[in-house]
Amino acid sequence: MNEDTIHVKEDRFPNLWEVPGFGFNTSIYLILKSNKNQSLELSTNFYSDKWNRTDLDVFSLSYTDNYHSLKIG
Repeated sequence: MNEDTIHVKEDRFPNLWEVPGFGFNTSIYLILKSNKNQSLELSTNFYSDKWNRTDLDVFSLSYTDNYHSLKIG
């Protein structure tokens, strides 16, 4: 005897965590180097969906040469 109160495929409790509509998630990693010991590095991860329009999860930008180093993020 099946005593379960919710039957198979019964739409009584919809999935509250499912994001409605189209969304995307992407990651970008880019590194550029020159012969003069300069480098530029970009790393980011962002996504978008119907609930929160765009969200920049991770962002890091770095520039390095022989005398300087700059990091953002």
